[in-house]
Amino acid sequence: MLFWGGWIPYLFYLSNYPHPGSFDVDLLLNDKTTKDQMEKAVEIFKTHGYHFAAKNKFQLHKLLNVAGEEIIFHVDFLHRKYAPDQEDGFFINWNKMLSIAGPGTDIIFLDNERTSESLSYELPDETVEILRTNFANEIGFICSKG
Repeated sequence: MLFWGGWIPYLFYLSNYPHPGSFDVDLLLNDKTTKDQMEKAVEIFKTHGYHFAAKNKFQLHKLLNVAGEEIIFHVDFLHRKYAPDQEDGFFINWNKMLSIAGPGTDIIFLDNERTSESLSYELPDETVEILRTNFANEIGFICSKG
């Protein structure tokens, strides 16, 4: 998972622009992701109130209330730019969704510029789940921004 969006001003123009906050999450898919896994992920998002974007087939949107303001939050599905199964050099078709190439992200997978973290969260039934997932490390993050 990578966080893009509001980081470009922070990384490259900090003296002029403070970090505006991010209203999206970029999910970077690896080459082992199957169409069945992608369809299951999309269905999980949809059961939690996300909707297909009207304009971009690689995004899901949800209306959220943040500090009293309603905002449209979105999830972008990305894949590394040189993934082997790209049909047109830019998109991969997963049936109901597309993913879009993320330039600079190859380094995250090919050179292992990522870190694995455990995240714990409490479910509505008050049980605690632990999820282990990968995040880009500093080098992977900066390369994906450049």
